[in-house]
Amino acid sequence: MEWKEKNKTLVRTGECNRCGQCCIDEKCVHLKFENNLAICTIYNDRDKLCDICNEKLVKLGKEKKYTHKVCIDFPNHPYLNCLKTRKCGYKWQ
Repeated sequence: MEWKEKNKTLVRTGECNRCGQCCIDEKCVHLKFENNLAICTIYNDRDKLCDICNEKLVKLGKEKKYTHKVCIDFPNHPYLNCLKTRKCGYKWQ
């Protein structure tokens, strides 16, 4: 995966170390931990509509049909807070 800006291109390197930092909401009902490793309980179904998240959005007055597709290529750019913690196994160079 590449990130291009002005005169440089950054390339994502590394691999997932299952730290759980990529989860958008630390209170996500789909995020579990076993032996200090993050587990997404809907990993194989993350491109389907999420009833739990959509219910929360409706309560907030939003009508977006939410899926967890955003998780598929995460981290998708080099300026995310999860990368600043240095827990994430990915880096941008």
